[in-house]
Amino acid sequence: MTAGSFWLKKIYFFISVVSLGLIGWASGTFGETNLPPLLPSVRFAALGLIANLFLSYALFVSDPGIEDEKPSGWLWLAAAGFFLAFMRPVFSGDLMEYLIRGRMLAVYHVSPYSFTPNDFPQDLLRPYSVWTNNPDSYGPVSVYLQTLPAAFFRESVLGMIWSYKMMILAFFGGAVFFFWKITRLLQEQSGRTRLWAFFAYNPLLILMAFIDGHNDMIMMAFSVASLYFLLRKRNGVAFLFWTFGFLVKYMIFLQLPFMLLFALNNVRSERRSIAWGSVLRYGALNLFLIVVAFAPLWGGGNTFLAIFRQKGAFYTNTIPYAFHLLLGVLRFPSDPQIVKSLFLGCFGFFYAVLFYRSRRAGPLDLFRTIALVYLAFYAALPSPVGAWYMVWAVFWIVLARWPKPLALLLIFSAVGALAFYKRPNFLAIGGAFLYLGWLLIEPKISRVYCK
Repeated sequence: MTAGSFWLKKIYFFISVVSLGLIGWASGTFGETNLPPLLPSVRFAALGLIANLFLSYALFVSDPGIEDEKPSGWLWLAAAGFFLAFMRPVFSGDLMEYLIRGRMLAVYHVSPYSFTPNDFPQDLLRPYSVWTNNPDSYGPVSVYLQTLPAAFFRESVLGMIWSYKMMILAFFGGAVFFFWKITRLLQEQSGRTRLWAFFAYNPLLILMAFIDGHNDMIMMAFSVASLYFLLRKRNGVAFLFWTFGFLVKYMIFLQLPFMLLFALNNVRSERRSIAWGSVLRYGALNLFLIVVAFAPLWGGGNTFLAIFRQKGAFYTNTIPYAFHLLLGVLRFPSDPQIVKSLFLGCFGFFYAVLFYRSRRAGPLDLFRTIALVYLAFYAALPSPVGAWYMVWAVFWIVLARWPKPLALLLIFSAVGALAFYKRPNFLAIGGAFLYLGWLLIEPKISRVYCK
């Protein structure tokens, strides 16, 4: 491949990113009001533009020229994100839910843990809210961040949307920066830049950041930074970043036991004694930060009410429900609550086995283990796994370097991107079979063409 060919692929990719703005144009032109778009014209336009983005990404990052790509190339993506940030959310209304709850604190000076959108029927964002009877379900750092756009653009819906997405863009850039530093720490020198490109230009991350502006990107950025300092054996800073991530979205808790065990293994490998005084001080500091962050907003039992309301959920677009349907097809009696408990119990057992096997885990083992934890969590969860949930695992999957890493990442990201239009359980099951089939068939294809 020539350098000119690589540049054409690079230009094609960035044009594909910019072209996502046509989804917003189509929604406005044809009068689409639903999230995600249901009008056939807008829906097919969105699917076509997303498919084109995935194609351009695959061509771009699979070219050998990507090995010479510099992190500064991501600034092109940031420039595209600057303009895409003006577009209203297309696939999910979560951004509008963040903003109206941010206005509760910024404009009405009340805690979004204690009040709901129904308490503010006159607010200019009330018509955009769907979860009108739910208090905020995210951590206090998320609340404080979503307050900023509401404080600076009190009367401008577009201004709030743009400024929040720009904040997401800044955190995305931070994640890209720390991921680059992680690749520099890896012992294997070959493929270093390719790993970075797999993550930095990932289509699912682009859609979640620039189109819908999900706060999962913020949690991910703190998680990447935390991992970098953990690999550098700067444990205090690592768990400080983890705490900030936890105060955005609580599900980052899933990786904490493995990070603690990895840090402990690092100390043991250097034949050093554990400085329990430092451990207690850093633990107390992180607990203090959590208490301080929650204190001004604390809403009693309502603080976690939106999460607890999902306790009895058993949604039709989950893997456990797909298993429930299969039992019905096979004419086996199936109680939804038993199926749900079975899957959650299997996840707990799998989690415990992974933790036991991580007693002497190295970096690659850590990456693969946490990637498996998130994948298992998606499979067991009886509440819907939105595309934004899948953001949590992207960088772990990239670092895991399983066989056919680009194929795996494309399939995983495509399941997330298409989940708005199709039940993610069937997409995920189909994607798993597609990846396993590719692992089995591709070597045979290669032998045929290499003769």
